[in-house]
Amino acid sequence: MKLIKRFFLVILGILIAFLFAEIILRIFQPKILETEQLDDNNKNFFKWAYLDIHEPFFKKDRDTFYIKREDFYFPQNTKKYNYNKKNKNIFILGESTAKAYPEEILKQKLLKNFNCEVINCGMGAYDSYRIEKISKEISSLNPDWIICFIGNNDKVIENSNFKEQPLSFNPIDINYLPYKYNIVRKIFTLNLLSNIVNREIKYKTQRELEIFFKNNIIKIIKNLKNAKIIFVDLPNNKDYYYCSNIYDIIEIENDGLQLWKDTNHYKILLERLNFLKSLQEKYNNVFYTNLTELLLNYCDNNLSYNIFYDDCHWTNTTYELLSEIISKIIMKQDFDRDINITISKNDFNKKLIKDICYLSKNYAAINYFIKNNFDNLYNNYISQISQLEENLTNKIIYNNIYIYAYCLYVNGYKDLSLNILNNLIQLQPNYIEAYLTLGYIYFKQNNIKKAEEYFNNEIVKKLAPDNKINVEYLKSLKEENK
Repeated sequence: MKLIKRFFLVILGILIAFLFAEIILRIFQPKILETEQLDDNNKNFFKWAYLDIHEPFFKKDRDTFYIKREDFYFPQNTKKYNYNKKNKNIFILGESTAKAYPEEILKQKLLKNFNCEVINCGMGAYDSYRIEKISKEISSLNPDWIICFIGNNDKVIENSNFKEQPLSFNPIDINYLPYKYNIVRKIFTLNLLSNIVNREIKYKTQRELEIFFKNNIIKIIKNLKNAKIIFVDLPNNKDYYYCSNIYDIIEIENDGLQLWKDTNHYKILLERLNFLKSLQEKYNNVFYTNLTELLLNYCDNNLSYNIFYDDCHWTNTTYELLSEIISKIIMKQDFDRDINITISKNDFNKKLIKDICYLSKNYAAINYFIKNNFDNLYNNYISQISQLEENLTNKIIYNNIYIYAYCLYVNGYKDLSLNILNNLIQLQPNYIEAYLTLGYIYFKQNNIKKAEEYFNNEIVKKLAPDNKINVEYLKSLKEENK
């Protein structure tokens, strides 16, 4: 009887301790616990990204398995994979750059030499914290090789440096809570199911975030100690020609561009790449692709429009080159055979022009491919407009099309550009980027009256009261440039 009493007292004590910790956290960390109602999409993302991460990623029977988890942004049915230990089982692990990998390209390269199954476990928007959880589950499937894409989604604070000073950003991400609050993380998580943290929190330096990233990488290596791991270096195009709105276009055209390799964002990513590269010397089962180095040579040191279709996602031709690098590493390690990369610099650049046929928010890429591959890009515009007519809320397509329309104007297709922007307004009268882009175009044509009509549109005033793009602002930029 006394034993049962003690047991209940211990349980009660633990519950009181957690309750006390929660109360203290609420009293002394009001900024952390300030919450506001978010829309259902953000709540669902939080649940998908963090609360469901411990659920099984795979569903497996004796001979086949499939990936149970759907991508939050691009849900689709995942194909079944054969599980045959006689073959080599190669897993692609990581973020959206992994998910976008056309695994058939790699499989075709490898099937020339041996039987294999290539299983793609990439998941858009995943960071090292979530990828590490998946690596644990993969280890139970006895993989032979892991191709790991990692590093683009771990937080980089814009214009930051590594000084030990507090930095702020919007987390939504539970793993970015201060380490000392780990004890109440589970309770805090449950609170966030209905109200999610969406305030700026000052608690970590960029250096601490890099340590967190590196620790997750080491955990991944330990989880997969019985497999060979190839880390793919991820050159990221974030600060180079990437337009999230009309402000970015104006900045590009009026202020010029920082070289991609000179941005703070890239310097932080470069440290991550150098860290991944250094792991080859510490672990016998770890390899590194050196893809960036090869691409710099193939693209004559210009990665702005040659290999990306947006801020960090590659074209099929870049994946083809990557597949050759991976095949070379596997053949050397498993069969002691040296094979050459067969795609030449000239062929690589010719193929890049052919396989760009979709719109994106990469200003330089769209300009480049309007000049080199106009028909494919225009056909893709027709396709995206059709999708938009079926789903008028697809913001990604609106953003892709307005960049395309403006680039058409820059390249001399002025009537087509204006028609497309007016068409966007007809489809979605509340899409303010179309109004602002039209205003900017008329300003460049010195049609100030028409420009003011679009800048001062009632919808723009209502939906973007803080909008600073107007005739006076653009004139001031002109004066500064003089």
